[in-house]
Amino acid sequence: MNVLVFLEHHGGELAKGPLGVLAKGAAIGNGEVAAVLVGGEPLDALAAQAGKFGATTVHVAHGDALDPPLPQPCVDVLDAVVRAGLAGDTGRRDRVEYHRTQRLRQAG
Repeated sequence: MNVLVFLEHHGGELAKGPLGVLAKGAAIGNGEVAAVLVGGEPLDALAAQAGKFGATTVHVAHGDALDPPLPQPCVDVLDAVVRAGLAGDTGRRDRVEYHRTQRLRQAG
């Protein structure tokens, strides 16, 4: 089963609720565990943190148009990720200024 979790973040920190969902998805799933991070600032450090909670792939999109409080740009990014098949066409740039997928390796 593939799992996709939208990770909320505020003030440079990942929200605890979505991290719990991500960890649970990693615990019960045996397929791809992907996360989506969207925002106006660079999100590399937060993407690395998501790997510690079980994400094998983190789809990162950032740009000025993706800064809160407008939800539609976030919905557009999620739509692009889902239409790409979670880990499919990772170079897709539909309606976002920047979209990069980062593959993470779990420390074992």
